[in-house]
Amino acid sequence: MSSAFALLPPVAAVAVHLLKGVVHRDQHEAVWQDLLTFQGPVREYLDVIGLQVFLDESEGYAFLRQRPEEEEGEEELYEVRRIIKALVDAEWLSDLDEKLTEYKAHADGTA
Repeated sequence: MSSAFALLPPVAAVAVHLLKGVVHRDQHEAVWQDLLTFQGPVREYLDVIGLQVFLDESEGYAFLRQRPEEEEGEEELYEVRRIIKALVDAEWLSDLDEKLTEYKAHADGTA
């Protein structure tokens, strides 16, 4: 590892190497060891910016790939469904209130 990377915490150093490209076990032994040691924190760190770590220990390489779109959209889709349901419920309640008001007016008029 170069002297500039020696000053970084291991998770950040591994993340920087992965952002630069493929990390090979044979070419970057110290980085590879840190990746294996801090695999969980590295994954969490990079997940924040929408990247997944692909790690093949048997072949000895790791790289980053973008998180699939369907995972990103699930939360947004849930929010859209929740908003639509709230609007439908509000409309239904409004209709019910209107019918109840009509019923009361009709009942008061005949009594």
